[in-house]
Amino acid sequence: MRLLLITTSDIAFYGINLNQTIVLTQIGYGKGPTPYRTLRNTAVGNIIVQSAGYLPGYYVGIFLPDLVGRVRLQFCGCVLMAIIYAIWAGVTHHTSTAGLMTIFTISQFVLNSTVNMTTFLLPVELFPTRVRASAHGIAAASGKAGAVLTAFAFGSVVNSIGLNGTLGLFSGIMALTACVTLLIPETKGKSLEDIENDILYGKARVTYDDGQANDQQTNVGAKDQVEATIYTM
Repeated sequence: MRLLLITTSDIAFYGINLNQTIVLTQIGYGKGPTPYRTLRNTAVGNIIVQSAGYLPGYYVGIFLPDLVGRVRLQFCGCVLMAIIYAIWAGVTHHTSTAGLMTIFTISQFVLNSTVNMTTFLLPVELFPTRVRASAHGIAAASGKAGAVLTAFAFGSVVNSIGLNGTLGLFSGIMALTACVTLLIPETKGKSLEDIENDILYGKARVTYDDGQANDQQTNVGAKDQVEATIYTM
């Protein structure tokens, strides 16, 4: 359930990325005196955001999970995105188009180098093999449900409460995701054996020679000292 909740970040990610034309129009870049100029400005705006924010963010994000840890990266990314969206919402009507384009590009860079990396990694690494496929599928489906919702509702929400209101909503969603992220165990430095034996969740799964599997409840201290209580499944 905790992992399903952190996929709520997909609401903000797909809400922005699937509706960049609307965003560019709202900030004044995707407009023009003629249909041709409008299309041209929209295309150029998308190229700028993708080239300077989206794509570089992915390249930087390749190295960050192993450097800072998955959970820390997810948490810091959500906090940063909550702050960026809040700032963006606050200055929407008080900043030039160039300034808003800069904020838009920075938001895409941060989002893709942090949160959009960890939401792919965590479902793969958190679950043992016996449930990984099903659990990963459920987590991915919950994220895409949010993506479908925001893809179709984004335009209507912007028309109702404006871009600044929508960004404020996304800021709240990212803040909620940051809080839930703290409940997720860290997988950095953990082996496949640790994941398979439920070490991440404080249980050591032990299989004996007779084929019976027992769970060993553990509390892992700072020096990996373990006090275990064994009970039969």
